[in-house]
Amino acid sequence: MIFSSWAFSISYLYFSFGAMVGTGAGLAFPPTVYIVTSYFVRLRGLANGICMSGSAFGSIILPPVLRYLLEEFGYNGAVLILGGIMLNVWAAALLFQPVEVHMVKKYKEI
Repeated sequence: MIFSSWAFSISYLYFSFGAMVGTGAGLAFPPTVYIVTSYFVRLRGLANGICMSGSAFGSIILPPVLRYLLEEFGYNGAVLILGGIMLNVWAAALLFQPVEVHMVKKYKEI
């Protein structure tokens, strides 16, 4: 996303936003669902519903935020700010730990 703020031609914008951001978003979505369903066993349906509603909530909130950013900072600044937000999400994703770390072992080895 940050590379899109430096777009000097439409072909560069197609590559930086379309291919790179599209691939990144496509690769980020399935692990999110897997992680949520791995952590929650008993209330898996509820947890999955909350996870999916987060993306819908973001789709509702993003247009007004994007309009404000475009008016205040222009195209390059708005895309740069959204790229910075995405980098923060990546940093938070790095904090996920495997589910096995949090599982309670029922049987001890003899």
